[in-house]
Amino acid sequence: MTEPASELAPLGISRLRRAEPAWGMWNELLDLSMFPNGVLSAAQIDTVFVAMRDDVGRSSAAAQPESTAAAQQPAAPAGEPSTSAMGDPEAAAASRAGAPAGSGGFRFCGRFDPVRQDAVAASSWIREDEARRVMYEVGGELTLVGPEESGVPRAVVVVACGPNPGFHVSRQVPPGVPDLTMRWHQVGDHMLLDRVSIMDYDEPVTAGDEPALTACTDIAADGSRRLTLSSKGSETIDTAEMPPIEIAEAVRPVPRWGAWAELLDAPPAIAR
Repeated sequence: MTEPASELAPLGISRLRRAEPAWGMWNELLDLSMFPNGVLSAAQIDTVFVAMRDDVGRSSAAAQPESTAAAQQPAAPAGEPSTSAMGDPEAAAASRAGAPAGSGGFRFCGRFDPVRQDAVAASSWIREDEARRVMYEVGGELTLVGPEESGVPRAVVVVACGPNPGFHVSRQVPPGVPDLTMRWHQVGDHMLLDRVSIMDYDEPVTAGDEPALTACTDIAADGSRRLTLSSKGSETIDTAEMPPIEIAEAVRPVPRWGAWAELLDAPPAIAR
């Protein structure tokens, strides 16, 4: 059910405009300084915007790990432990440390629990040679867990396994809190970016928290783009059509094995 629009004082339309962000600078879309007296938006999303802070530690220049990402995972099958509790971080770190690191410092498991920061109970850590096989199996389950920075795997990649695998890449800062995700699917010998999402959170934030705000841009095969804004606690969703891009700007070569962190970068055609 959609709630009625907020009753806020009108603003000049110029305050609702901003320059299109440079590639990789999507977090600028969460800069609400153009709304000095509150946010003109649908019900409840305005209060979330006003409460948002600009100090969550994001930096597009530091996009190297996300991933968008811990990545969002499918719901755990019946009988698996709930991921609503963090568990023992030291045990999870020890479990990851016991998994052999492969190319690019990545570790491999079937499914990854972003809250516990460990392979789910029904899955396990696997060797790199097995990961190479599973990636190309139809219906296979594979997650690529990137090298750690200060104890946190910055990049988590959920693979859509098959002959032409796709990648859902998340950047997580801190553990279990993805602030950027990028979704790529394979077309021939190239990867096509079809979705970029950025997330902002209420403070304090812990693993598994729902974002206070999600800004998602879908990119169609013809280069047209659609921005969707959604907020926690509100059934209202705001959408807007964005200027189209040349589709070459959303294309990059298939990454070589072990170089999946590159999928958090701008495609080479427009990298700056």
